[in-house]
Amino acid sequence: MKPLYAIKDEYLKALDELPELDLQDDVIKDTLEGIRGTFEEKAISISAYIKNIEAEKKAIADTTKTLADRKKAIENKVERLKGYLKTNMEACDIKKIHDPLLDVMIRNNPPKVNIFDESIVPNDFVRVVKEIDKALVKEALKDGIFVPGCTLVQEKSLIIK
Repeated sequence: MKPLYAIKDEYLKALDELPELDLQDDVIKDTLEGIRGTFEEKAISISAYIKNIEAEKKAIADTTKTLADRKKAIENKVERLKGYLKTNMEACDIKKIHDPLLDVMIRNNPPKVNIFDESIVPNDFVRVVKEIDKALVKEALKDGIFVPGCTLVQEKSLIIK
């Protein structure tokens, strides 16, 4: 079967040239309907392929979520076991265990900042992040208010059900 763009070109050419030929209206109508039918068959075929790809995408997303959940469960288990081992080593005042396969030790981490009350931190230590409220801009543009650097865009999309 021809590619969709070729069928489209054939249909547009027929629309342009058939009326100029000395043909009966029912012949022109049948020709256009035939080309349109071919176009629709190809469009349905492409749409079915799109649905198949979307199903594959969903299956991948579901598998990714399942694997991410498993990964998180394993990470949590590792952290719990590390905490369990550390707590018990500290209780026994054991700082290092050596084995031919591995070494286990408790060490001091580098110092880190603990912010216990953000409201009293001086502004010299605060960064302001610029974030545009798109919902607010959209509302203003819909109301006819000019917002520099912004426009309202109406796009189209293809729906396959």
